[in-house]
Amino acid sequence: MNGAEHVKQVVPIRCEGVAVVLLKKSLDLYRVLMLKRAGRMLHNEWCYVGGGIEKGEKAWEAALREVHEETGITEVRLYSANQFEQFYSPMGEYIYTAPVS
Repeated sequence: MNGAEHVKQVVPIRCEGVAVVLLKKSLDLYRVLMLKRAGRMLHNEWCYVGGGIEKGEKAWEAALREVHEETGITEVRLYSANQFEQFYSPMGEYIYTAPVS
């Protein structure tokens, strides 16, 4: 190296939504519900249930609301997976993360 300073680019991370993996046990198998996205983000892609966290809402509250809105299911037990879905937005130059319940 010639002593030139290295400039690092910072990519902001936004956590404004949730993703919910819905599992249902059928006999000895677990089945996962996937939905084909109709909205602007990830249009026509198969994804877990998910959506944005509304102002004043906790992530777990958003998870329950999104499950109900997208599937009509009201009886759900939530567990934190300590995982995040991550999407990079080249247009906005940020990484969008969503905790998975």
